[in-house]
Amino acid sequence: MSSRPLTLVLGLLVSGCAMFSPQSSRLLARADEQLVVGQYRRALGLYDEFLKAYPTDPAAPRARATRNVLDRLLSSQAEIERLKVDLERLRSIDLPREPQKR
Repeated sequence: MSSRPLTLVLGLLVSGCAMFSPQSSRLLARADEQLVVGQYRRALGLYDEFLKAYPTDPAAPRARATRNVLDRLLSSQAEIERLKVDLERLRSIDLPREPQKR
């Protein structure tokens, strides 16, 4: 999966920052930093922490949207890996073949 479209979408979400309190801004900034460096699971956890601690913060809708995009990305990546494993398993099955006619 190419990260270029993901980077564009996430960049747009991150750039849409609203003004928020200093306490919440530090936590949200940490989540955004993890997102930028590709630490998606850590970023997801930090967005969850932010949303739990500051559900009414003006930046909460953006954090929620970013968190949902990350959740879908991680779910998609997990599904792709499961499908790869299934495909390899199916390739390894030695099915009897009919003799070829000449």
